[in-house]
Amino acid sequence: MRITALAMTIGALLIAACELKEAGNGEEEWRMFPGSERVNALVVDETSVWLGSSGDGLLRMDKETGQKYQYNRENSGLPNLEVTALAIDDSNRIWVGTWGGGVAMFDREKWTVYNMVNSGVPEDHIRAIAVKGRDVYIGTDERGIVKYDGIAWTRYVAAGADIVSDETRGLAFDREGNLWATFATEGVSKFLGATWLTDRGALPFANIGALTFDEENRLWIGNENGLYFYNGEQWNAYRSEQSDVPTKRIEALTVDDSGMVWAGTWQDGVVAFRSGL
Repeated sequence: MRITALAMTIGALLIAACELKEAGNGEEEWRMFPGSERVNALVVDETSVWLGSSGDGLLRMDKETGQKYQYNRENSGLPNLEVTALAIDDSNRIWVGTWGGGVAMFDREKWTVYNMVNSGVPEDHIRAIAVKGRDVYIGTDERGIVKYDGIAWTRYVAAGADIVSDETRGLAFDREGNLWATFATEGVSKFLGATWLTDRGALPFANIGALTFDEENRLWIGNENGLYFYNGEQWNAYRSEQSDVPTKRIEALTVDDSGMVWAGTWQDGVVAFRSGL
């Protein structure tokens, strides 16, 4: 039975916070891509995994071979080499959030930079990016979330009772098209397209930067303690002690069209797996 976003209410997440099951039943398919870089963000297309690193810029990794190509200041329009957020839009353009340089958009040929000086980006320290249609949502470190529709900029802040906090940490769309935002403090905000639904205690973890939804609309999150997913009834945990996750600290998450979950780690490379649950 498909778990819908409407069933996965914020209140249900709060109720399930105390129910934590250790996952791993021996039926998972795991693939390891070792690496020494810290993976702050990742996103996948048909053939590649794009990695945002700390200091090494943007990396494009072949899904099959693991071979990497680096985009840096010399061969690209990146405004900063610390890449903290990534998203791909419907036109196959890559949106790159950086720490101190704002946002760069790469259309596979040229680069366009959006920052505090030339756009409505309220801060150049970017934590998260999520894209739906023509709308690009950008989560900043301390100045809330801003939406760019290609023409206008719309900002959402805690003072306006839009979101839990201005210290955004993660953004992701569920399979019903609702935007979820996590913050440095406890709590989550869910954007229904016109209004925000907010609960300050809905998630059992704080400071969540890695979150995504799989093809069954299950919520996956990663933090310094491991990898978790919510199946509509309880939280399930993948920890390094009980699974093939090489480290407790998960920095980035995404799911590709085949249902493969991709996780970026803190200095242990990338893990890809298909859950048996």
